[in-house]
Amino acid sequence: MDYHKLFQSQEVQQLANTMCDIAAECWNLGLSDSTGFSISAKIPNTPAILVDKSGTLS
Repeated sequence: MDYHKLFQSQEVQQLANTMCDIAAECWNLGLSDSTGFSISAKIPNTPAILVDKSGTLS
Protein backbone atom coordinates (compact mmCIF):
# COMPACT_ATOMS: atom_id res chain seq x y z
CA MET A 1 0.00 0.00 0.00
CA ASP A 2 1.29 3.46 -0.90
CA TYR A 3 0.84 5.21 2.46
CA HIS A 4 2.32 8.48 1.24
CA LYS A 5 -0.35 8.70 -1.46
CA LEU A 6 -3.04 7.61 1.03
CA PHE A 7 -2.12 10.29 3.57
CA GLN A 8 -2.16 12.95 0.84
CA SER A 9 -5.62 11.91 -0.36
CA GLN A 10 -8.60 14.23 0.00
CA GLU A 11 -10.44 11.64 2.12
CA VAL A 12 -7.65 11.47 4.69
CA GLN A 13 -7.18 15.24 4.69
CA GLN A 14 -10.90 15.64 5.45
CA LEU A 15 -10.64 13.03 8.21
CA ALA A 16 -7.66 14.88 9.70
CA ASN A 17 -9.61 18.16 9.63
CA THR A 18 -12.55 16.48 11.37
CA MET A 19 -10.21 15.10 14.02
CA CYS A 20 -8.84 18.62 14.61
CA ASP A 21 -12.37 19.98 14.94
CA ILE A 22 -13.25 17.28 17.48
CA ALA A 23 -10.06 17.92 19.47
CA ALA A 24 -10.76 21.66 19.55
CA GLU A 25 -14.34 21.06 20.70
CA CYS A 26 -13.15 18.71 23.46
CA TRP A 27 -10.68 21.40 24.56
CA ASN A 28 -13.38 24.10 24.52
CA LEU A 29 -15.73 21.91 26.57
CA GLY A 30 -13.03 21.20 29.14
CA LEU A 31 -12.95 17.51 28.29
CA SER A 32 -9.20 17.54 27.70
CA ASP A 33 -6.07 19.35 28.70
CA SER A 34 -2.84 19.81 26.78
CA THR A 35 -1.38 16.49 27.94
CA GLY A 36 -2.58 12.93 27.85
CA PHE A 37 -5.21 13.50 25.18
CA SER A 38 -5.18 12.00 21.74
CA ILE A 39 -7.67 11.27 18.97
CA SER A 40 -7.43 8.53 16.38
CA ALA A 41 -9.61 7.31 13.54
CA LYS A 42 -9.47 4.28 11.29
CA ILE A 43 -9.09 5.29 7.67
CA PRO A 44 -12.05 3.65 5.89
CA ASN A 45 -11.30 0.68 3.62
CA THR A 46 -7.66 0.48 4.74
CA PRO A 47 -5.72 -1.15 7.56
CA ALA A 48 -4.38 2.28 8.58
CA ILE A 49 -5.20 4.46 11.58
CA LEU A 50 -4.74 8.24 11.63
CA VAL A 51 -3.48 9.55 15.00
CA ASP A 52 -3.02 13.17 16.06
CA LYS A 53 0.06 14.55 17.74
CA SER A 54 -0.66 14.13 21.43
CA GLY A 55 -1.35 17.44 23.13
CA THR A 56 -1.24 19.62 20.01
CA LEU A 57 -4.86 19.68 18.76
CA SER A 58 -3.59 18.74 15.30
